[in-house]
Amino acid sequence: MLAFAGLASAQSNVAPAQKFGWQENTGWMNWRDANGTAQGVVIGTNFLRGFAWGENIGWINFGDGTPASGTSYANANGTDFGVNVGATGLLSGLAWGENVGWINFGPFASLPAAQQARVDLPAARIRGFAWGENIGWLDLDDASKFVGLDCPDSDGDGANNCVDGCPNDPAKTAPGQCGCGVADTDTDGDGTLNCLDGCPNDPLKVAPGTCGCGVADTDTDLDGVADCLDNCDAIANPGQADCDSDGVGNVCELAAGTQWDTNGNGAPDQCEACPNVISYCTAGTTTNGCTATMSSTGSPSLATASGFVLRATGVEGQKTGLLFYGIFGPNNAPWAPGSSSRLCVRSPVQRLTSVSTGGTANLCNGVIATDFRAYLVANPTSLGQPFAPGVVVNAQAWFRDPPAPGTTNLSNGLQFTMCP
Repeated sequence: MLAFAGLASAQSNVAPAQKFGWQENTGWMNWRDANGTAQGVVIGTNFLRGFAWGENIGWINFGDGTPASGTSYANANGTDFGVNVGATGLLSGLAWGENVGWINFGPFASLPAAQQARVDLPAARIRGFAWGENIGWLDLDDASKFVGLDCPDSDGDGANNCVDGCPNDPAKTAPGQCGCGVADTDTDGDGTLNCLDGCPNDPLKVAPGTCGCGVADTDTDLDGVADCLDNCDAIANPGQADCDSDGVGNVCELAAGTQWDTNGNGAPDQCEACPNVISYCTAGTTTNGCTATMSSTGSPSLATASGFVLRATGVEGQKTGLLFYGIFGPNNAPWAPGSSSRLCVRSPVQRLTSVSTGGTANLCNGVIATDFRAYLVANPTSLGQPFAPGVVVNAQAWFRDPPAPGTTNLSNGLQFTMCP
């Protein structure tokens, strides 16, 4: 399709330095600015309009610019005539001069394609021949005497403005996909140009998506939350629960053992309100059939110096025993080969003061009791000190039972959370 990228339509667009056509029988013909620059020919996309002037033949009318069809002159009568421009630049139709009659711009069966009258946009000129019955051939094909188009090369890229779709961009002659002034570059080689690519340096994405450029929008655990936003991307947790707001989801902390759910209610114990006292694990059965059971009284409040008592009852009487605690979670490990006791506290542990269980030998009426808060106040360097509200503590009782496997036995476990 012929295009006139840089031509004005309100005035003649014939080049000032190449405005004359030559005819051997009639001489020069001014196509640009005769009659005090008031008249000239405008070369449009679909047709020509305006007047040229020949000193020996007067005015030549190339069309009035208003073809009945809107796109081309019919050249069927004396009112709708003029010179048309085809899609490839080929000229056709008639111009009229009062003194010379009709001038036919072809096409002519007698002329080869190279001599047909036409607009040569790359060369910015008119080429070929037209015929007037009264004046003969009008030569528009001379190398030095020709009608040129006013098409400078504004950006100096070698393509004149009439054929340059980007006349002010020396790197482009057509807008392409990105438009003039923007290179049609595909930096990441993904088939989408940078101007259309929301991630021009990421060959795997053309839009930032959820995770941004350079990060895949992968959802490993298929929970509907992309890994880049998922606080536990290996285990499905669409609700993203993170009760301690540490950036790691509850389900991952429970799986890793950095949090635990001793009471099995689905919520990490670290995030439940204090004191949250929980009995768990299994006590061993002693030589005399005793099962020591942990309990507590009072509140594990850091605001008090005493008053939270840990107690193991049902212990073998007249034995030596103690309580111990840890702050690294519950446990449920074998105690000794052949023993029915289970170690319910994860190491490392802190032993409290050794005491006599009291009661009666061979009976299950012994007791081991310690005021935990008083112990902490008296032992400021013990495990976990200084305690903070929310710290979860696991405690258990140990006592002598010489005939038993490992010569000792254990109670069940007791877990609680320190309060302000």
